[in-house]
Parts: sequence; structure tokens; C-alpha cells
Amino acid sequence: MKMKTIRLQLLTVMAAMFSYAMAQGPNGSEDYYKDADGLKGNALKNALTEIIKDPSVTSYDGLKKAYKKTDKRADGKVRDWYSNVTNYTFDNMGGNASEGAGWNREHLVPQSWFEGNSSKPKSDIMQVVPTDSWVNNMRGNFPLAEVGTIGSPRENNVSRNEYSKRGTCKTPGYSGTVFEPNDKIKGDIARIYFYMAICYADDATSWGHAVFSTVKSQSFQKWYLDMLLQWSKLDPIDDVEIARNNAAYGVQSNRNPFVDYPGLEEYIWGDSKDKVFSYDNYEGDEPGDEPGDDYATIKVTDALVAAYSSNQNLDFTGLEGISAWTATSFGDNSVKLSRVYYVPKGTGIYVKAEKEGEYQIPTTDTEYYYANMFVGLPKGGIVERYVTHNRMRFINLYLAKSKSTGKPTFFPITEKKEFEANKMYLSIPSYLVPENSSARSFSLEFIDR
Repeated sequence: MKMKTIRLQLLTVMAAMFSYAMAQGPNGSEDYYKDADGLKGNALKNALTEIIKDPSVTSYDGLKKAYKKTDKRADGKVRDWYSNVTNYTFDNMGGNASEGAGWNREHLVPQSWFEGNSSKPKSDIMQVVPTDSWVNNMRGNFPLAEVGTIGSPRENNVSRNEYSKRGTCKTPGYSGTVFEPNDKIKGDIARIYFYMAICYADDATSWGHAVFSTVKSQSFQKWYLDMLLQWSKLDPIDDVEIARNNAAYGVQSNRNPFVDYPGLEEYIWGDSKDKVFSYDNYEGDEPGDEPGDDYATIKVTDALVAAYSSNQNLDFTGLEGISAWTATSFGDNSVKLSRVYYVPKGTGIYVKAEKEGEYQIPTTDTEYYYANMFVGLPKGGIVERYVTHNRMRFINLYLAKSKSTGKPTFFPITEKKEFEANKMYLSIPSYLVPENSSARSFSLEFIDR
């Protein structure tokens, strides 16, 4: 009888241990977020504040050493958030006479905004990042947003390759001067701003600058929140961002939940406020984009464009009044916008529509990519360039020649080579692109599996 009692006790303990082992959050967070489990909306927001607030930040000077954990590139150099031409060692701090002269510490939420009512954001490594000093000075304390007209003189308002730029805001809701970071880090920055609004919820209501709301439950001004939600969708979380979040936890003992849980912002400010959060069984799908659904719901705003990243394969073929586009760049040949038809899951796209509203986009089991794009050509001569895409299957090429009407006509190009390691080499004969020709682009149409 005693043996049976001991065995039952052991089984109970083992079951409890097994249950604990199974209840684990993502990215090694274990049960860090367990106090937010089962909550939704504003209650979830408040619980997350309690979990991540009051980080054990390093000193402002200590950030320089901490960056070796959070912002070191694979080649050992400093990861520069505002410039793509620098190769700084960690000793290259300082100079700001020109881009490339030195790096410094940049507050994504400017220090002048919170100075006087908050001290920890000054050295919170989640939001203080290494950047080129000259570009940092160009940013100043302007809001991070999207530029419509670049400031004058142009050379004082853009970084090299126009990786970052300053000018008049084009986002509806604000018309002042803003600084626009590169598309590659807009999602990272959006999720840092979500973190700041949660971690410093009591202080952020006084930060203002047409960005933060004076109402604690709202966190942001509407124009800014809408933009941040778009940025987060267009630039999804990647391994670099996850690694940085884990390293930041090692520095200051708190985490960014918006990196650990993709789409969590929708639970707090978006269309999933009625969805219950589970820290160990999280469903981070976009609203209306549940696994197994026949359709994904995409909202198009009054600007007639929406940023979207689906967790399903989308099929835009045959749809009227709505289309999908990607903005891409391939080496020397700049691809402005590319229309896409079949879109694999995880692909960041812009969705255009004839009028605002909600659109039901069919999902598909077919995992291939079908697109049409225009690529600029250099002037005259035989052109040999390559474009890359990690899933290309085959391609049809057409040369675009403008008529006097301004409308292009397309001539098929038969000279093309097969793919090698996801690179397709184009050989366009000179008679198709003569020196005095107005033809400066060709159309690529490809499909892949």
C-alpha cells in the first residue's frame, strides 16, 4: 500500500514537471510572459507593462561595450542602423564631418522628448542603437516617418544610396519634417516603438511630438500608429532581430514582446483586441488570415494602399479592382515596383485597390511566385546583368520601347540564359538597345516553384 502511495506521488510530481517543461514561450523566453496569459486588449497591455518595465539598463557609457553583444555584424564590425556604407570597428566612435567618419549612440525615441520625466530610456539598449554620426545629426530629433519631398539642398538631407533621408512627411496626419529610415529596418523600429509605449507606458503620455498620445490606453497618435502597424507587417521579424532581443535580455534583463510574438501589436492596438493571448500557445496570425482559411482579409485604407505580409499563399490572379506589388532592388538595376500575382507566404507586399475597404483574397496551396517587373537599362551597348530571386523557375523577357504617345510597346527578347545558383544572366543585344534609343527598361515576367 505504501509503495502505491509513493508511486502516485512520484507520478504527480513528474506530471507537474512535464507540464512545466511543455509550457515554454518562444525564443528561449520560457515562462517570462506567463503573467499575461489569458488576457486581451488593455488588460494584456497593462500586464506586459508590469512584466517588462523597469529594465536593469547599463550606463550610457556601458552601451559601447554592450553593442558587441547586440549589434556586431558577422564580420565583427558595428551594425549601422542608418547607413549601409560604413565599416566601423567598435573603436571608431566620434567624427561627424561626413558619413563614414565615425559612429555614435542614437536614441530612436529622441532624448529631448523624454528628458526630464524619464531617465532609463537614455541607456535602454532596446532603443539606443549605433548609427553613423553624420546621419544621426541629420536625423536630429525629427519624428521617424515617411518622406514625400526630400529637403534642400539634397546632399544635406540624404545618406549615401539614399539609405536614409530627411524631408517633408507624406503620411496623412502630419505635414512637418521627418526622418525616414530604410525599409529594411522599418519593422525593427516599429517594434521598438511598440516596446517603448509598453515599457514606459506611464511616461510616454508626455513625450508628444505628434507621435505619442496623451491618452495612456491609446499610446500613439492615430496617424503614427497606422504607419507603425504597416511598417511591422512590411518588414517581418528575422533572425537578426531575434538574436538582438535575446542579447538585449542578457544586458538589461527584459525582453521586447513584439519580437518574441509576431503580430502581438494587433492584440493591443489592432484588429485582434478581442483575441486572448497565450504565452505558450500563441496564434500570431493576421486578422482574417487564419491557417486553413479559404480567404485572407486585407484592409485598404483611404490612401488606397496597404502593407501586408501573409502567412498564407495568396492568389491575386483574376481579381478586379485590387492588385499586389513589391518594391525591390537588384544590384545595378533598380526595380521600383513589381506587380505580383501568386504570392508566397511571408512575402511583404503593397496592396493597391480602386477604392478603400476590406478585400477577400483567395488563399492557395500552390507555393509559387508569379510577377511582372520593370528593370532600368544602362545606355546602349550589350547589357549583361543579373537579377536574383530565391525561387525563380523560368522567365519571359520583353523590351519596352516608348512611342511618341508615351505608351510602351513590348518586343520579346529571345537571348537569355538559364539560371545558375538563383542568378539569371541577361544578354540583350545592342541592336535592341541602340545608343540613341529611348528604350531604357525591360519587363520581366517569371514564375517559379
